[in-house]
Amino acid sequence: MTGDKKCAAVLVLAAMALAGCSGQPSADTPRIEEKTFTLKPALVTVRVGVLDGQLSGLSVVQRVSTETGEVIYAPQMRGTLKLKNSSPDESVRLLEGEIEYLDAAGSRIALADTRSDTSFQFYSYSSERLDPGAEVSQSVDVPFPPAALKNKALKEIRLSVTYLPAPYREESVKVPVTVAVR
Repeated sequence: MTGDKKCAAVLVLAAMALAGCSGQPSADTPRIEEKTFTLKPALVTVRVGVLDGQLSGLSVVQRVSTETGEVIYAPQMRGTLKLKNSSPDESVRLLEGEIEYLDAAGSRIALADTRSDTSFQFYSYSSERLDPGAEVSQSVDVPFPPAALKNKALKEIRLSVTYLPAPYREESVKVPVTVAVR
């Protein structure tokens, strides 16, 4: 084969190979639908020790196969937790939070067998402590029990926050100084 014919043959083979890679999902790939369930009320006021705040934007997201209805991605609860240190004289170091789901009788609604941890870590942008009057906003993204999506089983959410309190003091000292003339 001459150089031009070899080049043409390679281009034809490449075009044939690319024709099989259309970028469209194959028949084996399930089509997935994301279902979102909003929790009400939209804004919940919370008080945990010296911390005042609110849970907002609570929703449950679950992904299912459109063909079979099978759950592809187990339900996750998402939202935002805003906290403010309302103590006049105590700083806190936020460690972690945990969510529990309760039914009408006050009993805990169990998660799926393969999921057990509904805790989340607090992250901080500037420091490790929350001083009096300071606020922090935290994303919450934790597993949600599939049973709570059925028959209005969910009645309450219990939020637990683990933090370390520390006395907050501001002190000053006067230091005698003079300007030395040279």
